[in-house]
Amino acid sequence: MKKIITISLFLIVGYAGYLRLDGFQVPKIINNELSSPKWDMQGEISSGEKREISELLKQDFIYLNKGHQCFVFESVDGKYVLKLINHDRFKLPEYLRVFSFLPFMQKIESNRKKRLKPTYESFYLAYKYLKKETGLIYLQLGENDLSSDCISLIDRTKVKHKVPVAKLQFMIQKKVEMIYPSLDKIYHEEGKEAFKNAIDSFAKVLITRCLKNIVDDDLDVAINYGFIENKAVLIDPGRLFYQKNLSQAENIQKELLKSSKNFRAWLQDNYPEFVPEFEKRLMSYDDLFLRESL
Repeated sequence: MKKIITISLFLIVGYAGYLRLDGFQVPKIINNELSSPKWDMQGEISSGEKREISELLKQDFIYLNKGHQCFVFESVDGKYVLKLINHDRFKLPEYLRVFSFLPFMQKIESNRKKRLKPTYESFYLAYKYLKKETGLIYLQLGENDLSSDCISLIDRTKVKHKVPVAKLQFMIQKKVEMIYPSLDKIYHEEGKEAFKNAIDSFAKVLITRCLKNIVDDDLDVAINYGFIENKAVLIDPGRLFYQKNLSQAENIQKELLKSSKNFRAWLQDNYPEFVPEFEKRLMSYDDLFLRESL
């Protein structure tokens, strides 16, 4: 009985610690395996940009939250978010690894590993083709030649961790305000014209992505989009993939309507007078202005 009580207490304490840290642990973000050279972005980053990123990484980053693929930290200056790939998401859960010799556990592990490549591809597409639309300023999936040796991460318990940059896979984005609170604020503080321009900006992000033949399989607008200075930004580029001929008329219309479904419902509930104008703007995907901006 004492042994059972001891084990139970150990598990309870361990789980409480897990909750306190929101699941974050440094080993979960360390990548000891070399990724494909395909994901090496260093050749696309100028020496000036590398110096800026190295300087940016000298500040501390404070734990913010976690998503499906990453742990998210905010820079001390409040201008950026650092998203570190959580490699534990692509492995067998730690509490099941003792059973990894079982065939069905091996299948689970194999399926989890298969999720990593689409994640790399999605982040790569975002950085290479939608950098402005995602607010991305840096992506590291492969080798790096930054001058920074370590990143300082402060977890939820205020403990600081110094983590080698070379062992991490991460992106840096500009910090945004979430889409719906931003639009409410724009409408009430800046008026209807500013609000119209803001929803036009959201339509333009969707259209730009589609014209580049990129599909977004995540339809949760509320948590995936935000605004920087009244310009819409896709903040979670974790489920993008390339689809040939998406930009053709019959395909792009379907994708635009799918991607904007939740937003149009919100607009109808809160600002119905703007729905016709938004839908008109959404269908202007062949607008010369939009094509020239790609």
